[in-house]
Amino acid sequence: MSKKIFQQFAAKATFVGVVMMAGVLSQNTAQASASGEAWVSNVSGQVVSVINSGASNASKSSKFRSLFSRNADTNSIGLYVLGKYRKKLPAARRSEYFSLVKRYVAKVYLSHLNKARVKNVDIKSSKPCRKDECVKTVVSLDGKSPLKITWRIRPRGGSYRIVDLNVQGIWLAGAQQSSFVSRISSSGGDVNALINWLKTQ
Repeated sequence: MSKKIFQQFAAKATFVGVVMMAGVLSQNTAQASASGEAWVSNVSGQVVSVINSGASNASKSSKFRSLFSRNADTNSIGLYVLGKYRKKLPAARRSEYFSLVKRYVAKVYLSHLNKARVKNVDIKSSKPCRKDECVKTVVSLDGKSPLKITWRIRPRGGSYRIVDLNVQGIWLAGAQQSSFVSRISSSGGDVNALINWLKTQ
């Protein structure tokens, strides 16, 4: 085989390889998106059941906290919202802090979702968000304007975990980080002050 023919063959083989690889990546992305969308559809259905249950706010809060604990990466959220103070979290109070954050964040998320009786949740689209996946949904409410909610979910153990929610353009974990960092800063950088405050919420 002449050098010229070999180079032409190599170029064609490389092109075919790139096309095949692109096809595999595209297929994997589509499968991941479908899987993520199905997961969000399932979890959002459970959330709707809690909100539309007609139970007291205390009962809804308890059920939603349980649902949130099973389906959210609360430790990742808890560390993220500490911002620049995450390394100052006292080792002796880590377990207490994560437990309090789980309760508090679930309460905040529920307050945004528990606006009115939910008609349905429509899955609109999904896309990769760095190591996570963002699934866009529209929540139709009785007598109120629909809510646009994007679920940021992270693959974990063959399933997914919620790491953030964007409600009407605002990422809740980001907003919570600003609030927590401000509270810690006003206490001289003492994370214990935040933990003690969370105990009262």
